[in-house]
Amino acid sequence: MKTTDAIPTDVLTKLRSACAPVMTGWEGLPLASAALAVKLAAKLRAKAVFLHAWPVTDRMGVRWEASEAFAQSAKLQLHVTCTSTLDDVLALRQAIASADPSSNDILAAGSAVVRIDAGVDPRIIEQWHRLAEQVQLQTRMAVLEENDRKNAVDAMLWHTGVSPASGGLDFAHTPPRPCPPLPTLLDRKAVDLLVALQPSRTSHDLPVVHLHGEEALGQAMEALS
Repeated sequence: MKTTDAIPTDVLTKLRSACAPVMTGWEGLPLASAALAVKLAAKLRAKAVFLHAWPVTDRMGVRWEASEAFAQSAKLQLHVTCTSTLDDVLALRQAIASADPSSNDILAAGSAVVRIDAGVDPRIIEQWHRLAEQVQLQTRMAVLEENDRKNAVDAMLWHTGVSPASGGLDFAHTPPRPCPPLPTLLDRKAVDLLVALQPSRTSHDLPVVHLHGEEALGQAMEALS
């Protein structure tokens, strides 16, 4: 029996008919499940939102680390130490903006990982994340800070190069763009289906599809392919 047989017909119908689905439940999602969920969000052209605001001290898009498996497969390895300056990364961003893709190591690599030592100026780290977003059409770039935890945001950053700092990412656009948090989307009536990656008590009037766990996500991806 194919794994797609485990997906109820009504679930597939809702997924296929939704014009503007929104995916929630990213908080605490294991990295493997999150990576599948990101791919499913792209396939559904969905909005992926976080239900809980991240503390300002977490510096959205700064402390999150992509998985080591991704990092090891990257073709270009870069190292940022405490001797690096803000001018260095700003100059690099400017050079990339005006470079021929074939003449720039980062653009030509296709995939890159930036390892940042502990104690590096947060402004420098932020610019590296901005650089990752800048090159996302040519190069997948993971920006890793020492001793960070791996989570769903890591998967989003790796696959898109964009931080969901505003509340989430909108995969209806290519490349994905930041999108407002769920309350704003609901107020604007901008979504028509909620895809729950984990159980939630969020109050809303949307129809709901539950896809909990790596197996369910994989089955949905196969069924929709």
